[in-house]
Amino acid sequence: MKNKKQFNLILIPIFILGGFLLLKNTVFASEISSQNILKLINQERSEHNLQPLKENHKLKIAADKKTESLLKYNYFSHTSPEGKRFFKWIEEADYQYLYAGENLAMDFMTAEGIVDAWMKSKSHRENILSDKYTETAISVKAGIFKDHPTIMVSQIFGRPKISEKELTKNNINAIINNNKKNQGTVAGAKIKNVPLYNDFIMIIFTLFLIIINTILVIDNINFVYRVKILFLETKNYPKHKYV
Repeated sequence: MKNKKQFNLILIPIFILGGFLLLKNTVFASEISSQNILKLINQERSEHNLQPLKENHKLKIAADKKTESLLKYNYFSHTSPEGKRFFKWIEEADYQYLYAGENLAMDFMTAEGIVDAWMKSKSHRENILSDKYTETAISVKAGIFKDHPTIMVSQIFGRPKISEKELTKNNINAIINNNKKNQGTVAGAKIKNVPLYNDFIMIIFTLFLIIINTILVIDNINFVYRVKILFLETKNYPKHKYV
C-alpha cells in the first residue's frame, strides 16, 4: 500500500509536467491564417536584419487565384498542368514587378509548422530572407486535395517596378546602387528576376549583331566581286594545248 502511494506521488509531477508542455505547445501554436504566417515570416526577417514585408492587394489577388487553381486541378507545383508558371497569375493581377517568388504548403496543422518547414528548405528560406522582396500576399484556403481535406497555402513575394515619378534626384543613386547589389539570380526555380537594365543590354546586343551582320554582308559582296573579276580575267587567257 505504501509503495502504491509512493508510485502515485511520482506520477503526479509527471502529469503536471506533461500538462505544462501540452499547454505550452497549445499556447505557442497558432492557427493557419495569412496574418499569423506573415507575422512569423517578418519575425524571421527581423532576426536577420531585414525589413518586414508589406501586404499588397494585387499580389493577394494572384495568390488567391493560384490557391484556387491548386485545389481545383489537384496539383502541387509552381507550374500548372497546362504549363502556366506562377508569375503569370501575378501579371494577370496587373502587378508590375522587378522580382517575384512563390512558396507553397499543404497538410500542416499550424502556422508555425509551415514557416518552420519553409525555413528548413533552401529555396523557400531564400525567398523568405531575400532582400529583393518588399511586398507579399498569403492565401489560405481549405479544400479537398486528391480525396482528402487539407489547407492549401500560397505565398507570393514581389518587388514592384519603379515608376518614372519615383526616379527623382534624391533616390536615383540609391536605385543604381541597389541594382548593382542585386545583380544575378537567386537560387531556386521559384524566382523570376527582371532587372531594370535588361532592356538596355538587349538593345546594345541587337545593335552589335546588326553591325556584325552588315560587315559580313559587305565582305561577301567584295568576295563575290573579286571572284567575278578573276573569272573574267581567266576567261581572256589563251587556252593551252597539249600534244
